[in-house]
Amino acid sequence: MSTDTRKPSSQADPSGGARDVCYLYLYGPARLEHQGRNVKLTQRSLALLYYLAIEGPTRRDVLSELLWGFGDARNNLRVELSRLRKVLEKVDVDAFTGSPDPLYLPARIELERTPNSDQVLLEGLDDISTEFQYWLDTVRTRLSELSTNTLVRQQQLDELAAEVRPPYLLILSGLPGAGHEAFARELAQRLGLQTARDTWAGTRTALHFLTYQSLRDVALSEQIVHDKSSVWVLEHLAFGDDPVLLLDLREKYPPDRVKFVGLKPLSWLEVRHTLLAELPFAEAARIYIESEGNIGVLKELLALRPPEGFGSVLPLPQRIRAMYLLKAHDLSDKARLVLEPLSVHPGALSADLVRALGAEPYMDELEREGWLRYQDGWFFVSSMIRRVFYQSLQEGRRQRFHAVAAEQFTLEGNEQARSYHLEMRRRNAAAAPGLREELPRAATRQKPELAEASDLRHRIGLGRELALLESFRSSPHVEGRDERIALVKRDALQERVYIRWELPDEPCILHLRGRAYHRAILSPNSEPGEAQLELTIYGKQTRQVTFTAAQESGAVHDTLLTLPLPDEFEYWFNLDEGRELQLATFSNPAVIELELRAYRLAQSPHKDNTVRVYDLNALPSMKVTHRNSP
Repeated sequence: MSTDTRKPSSQADPSGGARDVCYLYLYGPARLEHQGRNVKLTQRSLALLYYLAIEGPTRRDVLSELLWGFGDARNNLRVELSRLRKVLEKVDVDAFTGSPDPLYLPARIELERTPNSDQVLLEGLDDISTEFQYWLDTVRTRLSELSTNTLVRQQQLDELAAEVRPPYLLILSGLPGAGHEAFARELAQRLGLQTARDTWAGTRTALHFLTYQSLRDVALSEQIVHDKSSVWVLEHLAFGDDPVLLLDLREKYPPDRVKFVGLKPLSWLEVRHTLLAELPFAEAARIYIESEGNIGVLKELLALRPPEGFGSVLPLPQRIRAMYLLKAHDLSDKARLVLEPLSVHPGALSADLVRALGAEPYMDELEREGWLRYQDGWFFVSSMIRRVFYQSLQEGRRQRFHAVAAEQFTLEGNEQARSYHLEMRRRNAAAAPGLREELPRAATRQKPELAEASDLRHRIGLGRELALLESFRSSPHVEGRDERIALVKRDALQERVYIRWELPDEPCILHLRGRAYHRAILSPNSEPGEAQLELTIYGKQTRQVTFTAAQESGAVHDTLLTLPLPDEFEYWFNLDEGRELQLATFSNPAVIELELRAYRLAQSPHKDNTVRVYDLNALPSMKVTHRNSP
């Protein structure tokens, strides 16, 4: 579910040209071409290259099981790699030298993704193995569903194109960077209308797009009301008072010809296989979370990305920054100014902290105008707002506000938040290049005295795969299908994201693997070492495994097994009985891609068909108090 970790090419030239690159074609017959000529490879060699190009660096044991899954699979892979290496040498591609593990796609091989609706995806790679066929079918499904058109919200456009006819007033609401104008232009194309920006074309039929700055001109109201031949689309930012022009139009325009549309953030999988397809998983997830799924922010960040990737801090796109600052002028002067001291704290703004920062008299206005939201404390409605005002602070004021916050959290006994602000003050004082606003690792480290999790480990025979049926998912933030899904949490305010499966009615072995990115912030109700992912088994007894980035090795405490959640993870568990299995993530913003499978216990295990499992049967049953538990 990932992609290549190599730097993206700047100018793809599938026809050959000056760049001496080999191309794997995604559409049509699977093939590797060099300077327009086909490079003769075996079917499995092609399959191996395509898998590395689409999924990214992969361990040898995974590839051997994927492509063979029988006999001496590791030796088969070794022979295939040797054969592939010799063929690639003939086109000057240095590949797989030095027995690397994991394997990477060679640096001069690129995936040509140009869509072609008349051709089959990855044609000719079928029937290699059962495991590879499953992967191939999954890839074909997700790539056919996630074309570049989804970046302009395909479903919303389809619905509007079927409904909207001139005269019509459409109000598009979203945060700065939500892609209002791109959406309007795509709709105009669907409707067969020309697009005019911030202008009126008299009686000529067109789609007129008005930016939020233009909505200050109330004189446009009469022109819009009397224009019977056009569609008018208004850019509405999802905070602050409605502009007078919009209020006037709501009163005068025929209500059956008005529609209010909220532009939703793009999904993780939507951008992962399009805009962010060429980036390593961790960087792609980081950019997605920082952009909060807004297409405008995503595109501007990618335009700013240096060839070697971003450093410790992502830049703040200047156009987006300007839009927020301009919109803030709708606030009273004092309310606008207190956004700066409030921005030093990345978590919940308690009443005491607000009071210490001198912002208490203005919180009602900021909440009423949509800049803050209350949920056991105040939060910025978008982390982008906080970043805009934090970066507007002069160094001296920034240090002073961090000191005030540190003092307040000292009084409250919140060591985690106190450590954060003291560290941020120190970094400012040292004039560190590029402020890192994540939670310092020292503040999240937890070293309890617990039993070793290795005490629960033993080897067990692996039988045939069993079916897992999904029984419930909490929200659209659980993306994907079947056993391969992504849990996506864009911000700390978002509710817990979870998915459940029905477990087989027999003892089984569970296989959980995937990769994770999470942004450590001071989120509501968070504690040092808090779980980034939880696996809960419900049945006659309830057992739970938590995965946390703060743990260097596995540990057992009372009824709880705690394991680390590195960037890439793989675990096997043995389970006697259970009714349902739940995977959940909460607290910090995160993207966790994972695959869950179940296997029968082998009756007569062979020494080459065993796995090392954590025995969940050895854990005492626990009481789970989560609100959404079965």
